[in-house]
Amino acid sequence: MKRLVLLLALLAVLAGSGYYLGTGLRKEARPEDVIPASASLVLAWDNPVAAYQSFRRTPLGTRLRGIDWAGVLADLEMDEALSKTILKQIPQIDRLATSSLAREFFSRRVFVTLLPARETGTGSGSIRKQFVVVTEPAHPARMFELLDTVVAPGPGAVMEQYQGRTIRKYPLAHKLTLYVTRIDGLLLGSLDPVPLRRCLDENLARLTRSRTGLANNSGYAALIKKGGPARDVFFYADSSGIANLAAAALLAGADRKVDLESLRGFLAPLECGALFLDRGREVRRLTTVLRLDPVRLSPLAQNLLARRPVINRKTSVMPADLVVYFWSNWLDLPAWWQKIPGPKAREIEAAVLEQSGLSMDAFFSLFGEEFGFNVAEIRTSGFVPVPRICLCVELRDRQRLAALLDTRLKGLPLRREKVAGGEIVSLMAAGGLMQPSYALLEKFLIVADGRDQIDAILPATVSPASRSARLADDPDFIQVDVGMMKPANVIFFARISRLVPGLKEFASWGSILLSIWDKEAARKSQILVDRIVHPLLDGLSMFRALALRGTVQGRDLVWQAGLSRERSKLRESDHR
Repeated sequence: MKRLVLLLALLAVLAGSGYYLGTGLRKEARPEDVIPASASLVLAWDNPVAAYQSFRRTPLGTRLRGIDWAGVLADLEMDEALSKTILKQIPQIDRLATSSLAREFFSRRVFVTLLPARETGTGSGSIRKQFVVVTEPAHPARMFELLDTVVAPGPGAVMEQYQGRTIRKYPLAHKLTLYVTRIDGLLLGSLDPVPLRRCLDENLARLTRSRTGLANNSGYAALIKKGGPARDVFFYADSSGIANLAAAALLAGADRKVDLESLRGFLAPLECGALFLDRGREVRRLTTVLRLDPVRLSPLAQNLLARRPVINRKTSVMPADLVVYFWSNWLDLPAWWQKIPGPKAREIEAAVLEQSGLSMDAFFSLFGEEFGFNVAEIRTSGFVPVPRICLCVELRDRQRLAALLDTRLKGLPLRREKVAGGEIVSLMAAGGLMQPSYALLEKFLIVADGRDQIDAILPATVSPASRSARLADDPDFIQVDVGMMKPANVIFFARISRLVPGLKEFASWGSILLSIWDKEAARKSQILVDRIVHPLLDGLSMFRALALRGTVQGRDLVWQAGLSRERSKLRESDHR
């Protein structure tokens, strides 16, 4: 009887094990499950083919395709071999991105990952052999048939077996080889078989482990939670992945050695980072998370990142009709002062002492941590584009600064007006036609191009001129809002469509200025400005407004951005 019970128990265990293994085998693999946890870089993109096609139809994409690259490169007198390479690759990229092959393999989720060299057995100069591409083909049952037809017509692919799976080998141009394998409905490709074997090892581990792949990468798992569930593009990298990728790019761009250790040292404070992009029809949402090691940060960075996010109450009184608005609580004049080279620092120190009678330490002690500025417009009617700027700086010693300003401006034609919370002082230049002004209001120094800009940011109870609409109530601001009225360390807002004309003028003016020192450099600069920079800036006018908010959250520096499109440009691209 005991033997019968033991036999039945053994059969139950075997049946349970078989069921467990069977259900594990039947579970469809996801890209995240088979990419090894050691991956130092991961790019996940939902339907890149559709994204590229959509971009081609936008004003920016149209402008980019309309550039006469052959003429530009010839006029710039670029190296002939390099020019031929560039001109050959531009149409190839476009043909590949719009081909039937791309639609088959890149019209769903696509993962591109970089594995460490120590796991792939490749040298530091063979980074392309450390990459693995994982796709979800539109027709998994026909994936190899299509590859045999397009990539290796004729005898077909050479095959090898590993972990019960087939790895197919396709010869490519430039003595390269494409290795491809399949896991359930996924297609995996690499220029070396070893990364594919690592992915197959990870897939086999799914039979005995409940969690495999990127779920075991602590940095990846932690940061992906920060971005929320919805995303069209996700990018993750640790410092070694970024260093290796940067080194490979530098090696490809120049015939010189790259000090990889120095590059890694520069990136040492960054443990890992992630980027999330959601492509809304009217508003793009972008989140970037940088996880930092506080111990490896510079003293300046440690000080800035130790500052807690605060609510910027100035945002609520900003006028609606602004081109640019910026604010931050990362002002640290003593630390920034230490970054200035010795000779220049001594020159500035002497000038401050002469003008104010204060040492640099005493001068810096006047100011606090918050500062910001806004641009009401960029005047482009004159020879030089001139932005109308209003600057705001937090004060620690308002009375001492007021006395210092009174001393320096004594004898000049001034107009003073007392208002609630302080005083507004205007310099009556050119008979009053120009009135650069400053105000000491509450705990802030405000300096502006004109008195009207200060009036515009006063509370409505103080100045009738400030009763106009506020930025916080503006439809453009609301549409791209990423928590701009919440605690933050950095806030930035810009109306792109109104900023572009000024940027074009600055670019042209820069070329004119360059001609004073170097005629040939100015000639080439003008070619770049007229035939590349200006068209691309015109394309950027498809965007209406940009909002950016930066916050320190423990060890993480989080950037959130919203980017809206011009409604007329949306209609144009929809009908193309």
